[in-house]
Amino acid sequence: MDKRPLQTAYTFAQLLNRQVERFGPDLVFHVHVPKTAGGTVKTLFQQNSFSVLDFDMNTKSFFETTREDRWRENFSREPPRASYLLSGHFRLDLPILRQLRVRHAIVTLLRDPMKRVLSHYNYTLRVEGNPWREEVLAGTMSFLEYTEWLHGAIGPQYSFFDDTGVGTFARSGTASVERCLSNLLTRVSLFGLTERFNEYCAVAGYLFGRSKLLTVGRHNVTSRLSGSRNQALKVSMSNEELDDVGRLFADDIWFYEEARREYEHRTSDPRLQAVLSKTLPLMAECEEAMERLLNIPDPADPERGAFERLSGGMPRTG
Repeated sequence: MDKRPLQTAYTFAQLLNRQVERFGPDLVFHVHVPKTAGGTVKTLFQQNSFSVLDFDMNTKSFFETTREDRWRENFSREPPRASYLLSGHFRLDLPILRQLRVRHAIVTLLRDPMKRVLSHYNYTLRVEGNPWREEVLAGTMSFLEYTEWLHGAIGPQYSFFDDTGVGTFARSGTASVERCLSNLLTRVSLFGLTERFNEYCAVAGYLFGRSKLLTVGRHNVTSRLSGSRNQALKVSMSNEELDDVGRLFADDIWFYEEARREYEHRTSDPRLQAVLSKTLPLMAECEEAMERLLNIPDPADPERGAFERLSGGMPRTG
């Protein structure tokens, strides 16, 4: 029986002030709020030698491909040891977070609520089998009706930081938006803003002591879906839609603005400003170089990129 004391997540201040175990945090939980660049967060940590365990929303487990006893054995040893990112659409009161006897961090990304609503809607438009897709395409469910379903079924992003439920994707808690904001600021080690992802990469790299930041590939799931481009995306809202969605997600807008203010305060720290001032230009240069590389045409077929992945199999022979 493990007799070590139960451990809470590192705070942002502890990470910033290097009050961490030797070799830095090697166990990280990623609360993936839907439509907040969660796939790219996983890439960031994978590039920095973290093994990713995905949360299965059906079994409510991370251990479908990795044995839990071996995972726990890894963290019974002293560092250095294997690093893990446990990622998925779970909420802050997931039971495993109350049972840990090893120091760990919790990370997340937030997104402007109105942009997040549009992203959800566009994902529904382009993915076969999504709830209400056929109704949306047929015009029997309006955009406003869709947002009401979204708010009720998945919830605003602040609800992912509710600590009164069972922690799973299905919304079960009843915490107020104020309590959820307090949880974000005190129980989540690091949060960033999707709209400022490069900053998030740089700050995470500095706080976790990981340097592979320059080639984090962006993952826009909606735009990469096979055959999805036949359906036009919704890129804006009418004045009526803005008013109605704004009222529906008023608490989430408040939550995001308060979190954004705290984010600005945290990143104003002179240490982070010194790192960001040197890192962000390098990341921008790398992105420009990658864009130029990806635009190089294939000499054998100028209609495709030289480094574009081939589709289809070998041609048949007589």
